Amino acid sequence: MPQPAIETSSLRFVSTPSSGHARSRVIGASRKRQTIGREILANLVEYGFSGPVYPVNPMAEAIHSIRCFRSIKDDPGPGRSARS
Repeated sequence: MPQPAIETSSLRFVSTPSSGHARSRVIGASRKRQTIGREILANLVEYGFSGPVYPVNPMAEAIHSIRCFRSIKDDPGPGRSARS
């Protein structure tokens, strides 16, 4: 299956730090392939987002080999959020 083309400017919002530290949460990250939450997370990882990525899903331990957080209250710090 061909990968969808990604418009890098679309990721500018989540990758431009407001505090000097780029990080991103993916609220609604999913283990199911071809879901919006999984694709956002995969694109951040595969296209070289340089900061930490925090998937948020109360039902998952890890997604895309990244530790998941049950809620935004549980992740280690402030960040920009991509909601799916």
